[in-house]
Amino acid sequence: MLPIGPSSAQASGSIMFGDGNACYASIQTAGGVFSVNVVLRYAKPLTQYNLVLVANGTSYVLGNMVTGPSGSGEASNQVLLKTGTYAVSLQIFDTSSTPGQSVLVLQSATGTLMSAAFPAPPPQTTQKGESGEDGGKS
Repeated sequence: MLPIGPSSAQASGSIMFGDGNACYASIQTAGGVFSVNVVLRYAKPLTQYNLVLVANGTSYVLGNMVTGPSGSGEASNQVLLKTGTYAVSLQIFDTSSTPGQSVLVLQSATGTLMSAAFPAPPPQTTQKGESGEDGGKS
């Protein structure tokens, strides 16, 4: 298992993880929507990986990704949680090398994110038309 640590300061709505060369991941959040992007390089070629977001100890499966012949792959997905503060990490499992088993091959450090509420939309105004006129058409 290769751990990846935070590569930038943790902000209120985003965090990035990286190991320098082979893996980069980011999590951005607002309004309880967590958007996750993972990029792998130099991984095992032609291998299927399962991506998992862990938020406050609960695992949320983001989906699968398959690396190409060069061992590169990229995946993005979202999960809807509630607004609030979360301890988050990512886990990547190899699901194709050992039939019937998922093997944890990459795990990030844990970071803290605050998912703030979306700003309230501006009030909608309605335009009043001039009643009783048909624009000169009869």
